[in-house]
Amino acid sequence: MKTYLLPVVSLATIGQLAFSNVSAQSTDSLLIQVALEEATVQGVDFVARKKLNSPKAVTVLEPSEWSTSASISEALEFVPGVDVQSRGAWGIQTDISIRGGSFEQVALRVNGMRWSAPHTGHHLMNIPMDPEDLGHVEVVRSGAGPWAGVGAFSGAINMETNSGGDGNRATFTAELGSFDWQRLRGHVDWRTGQVIHHVSLSRASTLGHIENADATIERLYYGMDWAQGNHRLKGLLAAESKAFGAQNFYTSVYPDQYEETGSAVAQLSWEMEKDRLRVQAGLHGRYHADRFELYREGAGWYNLTDDGFYVAQWFQPDTAGLYAPGASWYPG
Repeated sequence: MKTYLLPVVSLATIGQLAFSNVSAQSTDSLLIQVALEEATVQGVDFVARKKLNSPKAVTVLEPSEWSTSASISEALEFVPGVDVQSRGAWGIQTDISIRGGSFEQVALRVNGMRWSAPHTGHHLMNIPMDPEDLGHVEVVRSGAGPWAGVGAFSGAINMETNSGGDGNRATFTAELGSFDWQRLRGHVDWRTGQVIHHVSLSRASTLGHIENADATIERLYYGMDWAQGNHRLKGLLAAESKAFGAQNFYTSVYPDQYEETGSAVAQLSWEMEKDRLRVQAGLHGRYHADRFELYREGAGWYNLTDDGFYVAQWFQPDTAGLYAPGASWYPG
C-alpha cells in the first residue's frame, strides 16, 4: 500500500494571513520606541561600568524580578550559568554554583564588602534580610578574584541594599499560602537630614510539603544610607533565625534531621568615586551559629525504662541512647 501526502492549504488560512499582514502594516506607524537607561554594574571592575562595557559576563537583577519570590535564591535560578542547589523550600538552605564550580568557589559581596568565608559552607545564602530589602543584584560569571577576593574562582554575586527612597513611608504585608505558609512583614523608611533609614521586621512559617519539612524564619534589618558629593556611607545591622526540619538533607540513614541556624551582621562601608577612581573602605563583623540534630528529638523520643535508662524508641533506635550498656550518660 502506498501513502501519498498532499499539501492542502485552506483559503480561510490564506485570508487570515493576508489580513494579519495588512493589520500589521497598518499599525507599524503607531509603534513607540522607548530607550531604556543602560544598567551600571559595580562588581566587575575597580570602577563602576556600563553593562555593555563590562569585561566580564554579568547579569543584573532588579527588584521586579524577585518581587514574588520568597527568597533571592529563587530569582537566581533563572540566571544563565547559575546552578541553585536548594535543600528545602523557600531558600532554607541553598548552595550556589556558577559555570560548574563548587559552592566554595563563589564569592558573595554585599554593599562592596566580602561576606563569603570558609566557615559559611552550605550557609552562604543565609542572608539576614528579606528580598524587599535588596535593590540591585549582580551575578558575575567567570573568575572575579581581582574584585571579589580569594574564592571567586567561578564567579561572584554582588548585592546592593535598597536605599529606601527619598520620602517617608511604611508598609505592612501579610501572606497566606499552601502547606500553611504564613508570612508577616512590616517596614518603615524615613529621612533625617542627609541620612535615609530603613527598618524591616518579618516572620514566616510553614508546615512543609512533606513530613519534617516545617520551617520558621525570623528577620530583623536596619540600614542607613548617607551621600554627599562624591562620598557615600552605607551601614546595616541585621539578624536572622531559622529553624527547620532537614528531612534527608545529609543522609537517608537518619532521615528525621533537624537544624537551627542564627546569624547576625554589622557593617559600615564608605565609598568615594571621582572620574575613573573609586576608593572603598569598611568594617564588617559576622556571627553565625548552627545547631544540628541527626535525629529530631521531640517529646517522647527517649523513654525511661525499668532499669532507669533513657532509650530511644525501638522502631527508630538511637545508638547514642544505647551506648555503653550499664552506664547511660543521657540525663533525660
